[in-house]
Amino acid sequence: MLRGLFYENNEPSLTRIIAATAFIVPLIAFLVVSGYLLWAGREWAGYTTFATATMGSGAAGALTQLANKISNTFGAAPKGEPFIKNNGGEK
Repeated sequence: MLRGLFYENNEPSLTRIIAATAFIVPLIAFLVVSGYLLWAGREWAGYTTFATATMGSGAAGALTQLANKISNTFGAAPKGEPFIKNNGGEK
């Protein structure tokens, strides 16, 4: 399943890698900075802005894009064939 997130037609997909990276990098930054602040017992006046930028609206957009890539992976037509929606069971 994870291979399907990054590959399309058995080839690496740049857009899929970018979408996953756009979610993973801010997540790691959020966890590292938050962990450091907790461990050191420090306060940071700009933490709210940082948290919103890394895991707020930015993560929501990245997560939406990642979900889109997942749905495209398992619901797309084979390469070279048009996607034809099945209306009412007709072929």
